[in-house]
Amino acid sequence: DLFTSENRSAFLHVDYKLTDSLSVSGGARYYDEKKTNLFQHIGLVPITTVNFGGDHFDYMIGLDWQASDNVFLYTQTATGFQSAGVTPRVFTVGQIQSLPGEEVTNYEIGAKFDFFDRKLRINSAVFYMDYGKRLVNVAGVTQCNLASDPDPGPPFFLGGQGTFCPPNTPAGALPPPMGPGPDPRTGSPWFLYQNAPGTVEGFESEVLAFPMENLALNASVGYNKFEGDQTLTTAPNFRHESALLQPEWNISAGAQYGFNVGGAGRITPRIDWYYQGYRTNGTQGLPQRDPDDIVPGFGLWNARINYDTADGDWQIGLSVINLFDKFYWQQLGSATQRVPG
Repeated sequence: DLFTSENRSAFLHVDYKLTDSLSVSGGARYYDEKKTNLFQHIGLVPITTVNFGGDHFDYMIGLDWQASDNVFLYTQTATGFQSAGVTPRVFTVGQIQSLPGEEVTNYEIGAKFDFFDRKLRINSAVFYMDYGKRLVNVAGVTQCNLASDPDPGPPFFLGGQGTFCPPNTPAGALPPPMGPGPDPRTGSPWFLYQNAPGTVEGFESEVLAFPMENLALNASVGYNKFEGDQTLTTAPNFRHESALLQPEWNISAGAQYGFNVGGAGRITPRIDWYYQGYRTNGTQGLPQRDPDDIVPGFGLWNARINYDTADGDWQIGLSVINLFDKFYWQQLGSATQRVPG
């Protein structure tokens, strides 16, 4: 496929001090885009150009309070969006269509603390993201209108290969094939996208410490939990609370110490550890089974050693990722497949 994209935007940001320690900020952004996508799926659909896009307005408003030299507090509300797109894989004329974008509003409260003459810093924030529009790919969908029909019709969820469209649909009413080849009564595959609003809540916290000269320590932890707005368990865009498309937990820690080598510069070895919690890969609308639908979490160690010249003009480093050669799954399919009934 070929595509074009043209966009224009304008933004304004204002900070205003209410007092010496309290300030308010606000911002606005206007965005306008025009896109085209030229579908060239030869043999499946005619060469077709789809025009789509639109305009969007976003805002931000925040309040900052420098409570003391060592304490900074803030709260903020901001909106964001993902622009419109197209269904990337089409098999029939009716599936050549654009997709709406996504919209989210984020609410955040945070604090930044410095202790012991800035030898210890703690930054923390809690957030709540409210998706008004959020797209999900719905698997297992079949189009039962004819391939030449510009209207794909309602989606159907058939039981798998070899099952037929309902007889009251155009594809289901077709006669069986006279010879070998695909049976048109099974319909056409359809990579369908639907809106699935929801919320994400969580927190992030990081600690930086410099307990002694040349020694630096850091650690962080993050948590997030998604909850879908769809409560009808039979709906295609329903997501069970046990389905985790991204880990709920992520944790990291690191340490480094710089050794001065006389007037020749400095050598700094560093060690880091990163942990990511488990995810799931089963049918999203059903309870996830352990271990069949689990992509296990993992922890990795990384290491690095740097050399800096005395004058700081250049630096060279050697790093090792996954220091202990740990095996982990980056992508993994479900161990067993559910069947109807």
